[in-house]
Amino acid sequence: MDWLARFSPMQVDWQEKWLLIPYNDSFQLLHGEFESLPPGSVIQIHAIVPDATRSEALVYPPEIAVLLQEFQSVFAPPDGYPPPRDCEHSIPLLPGAAPVNVRPYRYPPAIKDEIERQISEMLATGVIQHSHSPFSSSVLLVKKKDGTFRFCVDFRHLNAITAKTKYPVPVIEELLDELHAASWFSCLDLTAGYHQIRLAAGEEPKMAFQTHSGHYEFRVMAFGLSGAPATFLKAMNTTLHPVLRKCALVFFL
Repeated sequence: MDWLARFSPMQVDWQEKWLLIPYNDSFQLLHGEFESLPPGSVIQIHAIVPDATRSEALVYPPEIAVLLQEFQSVFAPPDGYPPPRDCEHSIPLLPGAAPVNVRPYRYPPAIKDEIERQISEMLATGVIQHSHSPFSSSVLLVKKKDGTFRFCVDFRHLNAITAKTKYPVPVIEELLDELHAASWFSCLDLTAGYHQIRLAAGEEPKMAFQTHSGHYEFRVMAFGLSGAPATFLKAMNTTLHPVLRKCALVFFL
């Protein structure tokens, strides 16, 4: 299961007995051998051959390929500081709350190198900036299944002094009844979503964090922040309002 998850999503045809697996910006085709075998025999996968032509046809149906080509700017990965929108995120603090200041964790040298690399990338794209804020949260690197690291900030202390929002987050059971005859489903990477939402003016110092290399603060909405799911869902509902419950539904998983 770990191997299947690592190379997902893949195309599988159980009748023709082949698997199309994404690998190194291309695809590898695993195909079973068809011979006259006695009933109950196990068909062994024996060949690994790239087939880029077939993979594109399988991964992107023609109607989807046309849309991707027509709206390249929409489907392109986010790059840089997002433009102003009507869905900026605010962090209302409880009355009398004092700035949180948590010392950074101790990191081994290899982790320090990775933190510095990711900090440099985020500074270059404008997602973060240098900070002189009295707030400070600690940073963690979480190892993903593919061996890379996810940059995480521990905002638990900040969340404890943040006034909780009451934006209604839908329950999946309430939406299932409206999925009758639905045929298209899509998902949005939250990195592409969260990092497209600016912080409201003056909120950046609350999002400050420390590492061994300095003091920084986010300029966009980050993961692990109280109220962030509500802000993201509100942004999606606002954007898709003309078609909600007509031809589209939004659910935050």
